[in-house]
Amino acid sequence: MNYLIIIVVFAIVLGPVFWIMPSPRQKHQMQVREQALTLGLQVKVCDLPQTHRAKVRLEPAVKGILYRLEWRDNIRRDSALNILVMREGEAEGNVALEAKEELDGIKHALSESLLSMPDDVLAIEYSALGLAIFWRERGSKEHVLIIKQELERLRAQVV
Repeated sequence: MNYLIIIVVFAIVLGPVFWIMPSPRQKHQMQVREQALTLGLQVKVCDLPQTHRAKVRLEPAVKGILYRLEWRDNIRRDSALNILVMREGEAEGNVALEAKEELDGIKHALSESLLSMPDDVLAIEYSALGLAIFWRERGSKEHVLIIKQELERLRAQVV
């Protein structure tokens, strides 16, 4: 009987300790995010972009991760130019009509870049803050390296 009481006391004491320890999945996410930060990417938890259909149906937003590569120079980009290209093929953007050719060129470059990204990357965005990808973060450190290289290539292409 004494052994049973000792086991229950240990379980009561150690239970909360094990509960607050990160799971293997959380440890993996921390390592992937540290890799992204080391490579110079901004990491932010956000709502993943929704398709037009999901917005119309008022589906709840799903949380994901945004990795952003800022512009290299200190030149402030046009804050009115914001383009989002999603893997499903839907593209959204707001731009003045006189910049239509520039918009088409950037959309094409974003679409091509999105195809060469890991499958978990759902969308890519061009904004005044930089180039960003939205993903579910199910990849590895190697995927982060691929994303960084592709964003740098895209940044050089659209500047």
